[in-house]
Amino acid sequence: LRERFDAVVREELGDSPLTPTLKIDAELSFLEASDFTVLKGLELLQPFGMGNPEPVFVSGPLLVRKRRTFGHTREHVSLDVMEMASGLTLQAKAWRQASQIPETIVGKQIRLAHTPGINAYNGIASVELRVRDWEIIS
Repeated sequence: LRERFDAVVREELGDSPLTPTLKIDAELSFLEASDFTVLKGLELLQPFGMGNPEPVFVSGPLLVRKRRTFGHTREHVSLDVMEMASGLTLQAKAWRQASQIPETIVGKQIRLAHTPGINAYNGIASVELRVRDWEIIS
């Protein structure tokens, strides 16, 4: 079974390894991403799963103002990112990506693929972007 399965997969897909892809649903400005009405509307799309993936948005150009690691072993990254068009700053968290996002990213312009959400910590609600992918643009 294993040999036949492997042969059929190679016949259909070839020998090259598959590259991961990320489906972007739309571009979302920080003005929209920080609107609690929009965020509550996105929450109404739940539950997310295989048949109903969580929406992923792309940002316009952002300036990374601050980078800090957190977590027990400092494996997570929090970025303060300012949208160039509006001047709004939001916090973006990249889970288990501390080794991929260098300290030298501060001061650079990037674009993020993200999912916005509401973070309630100590009874205070704030907007938080969950980083799905990123790229340096300058």
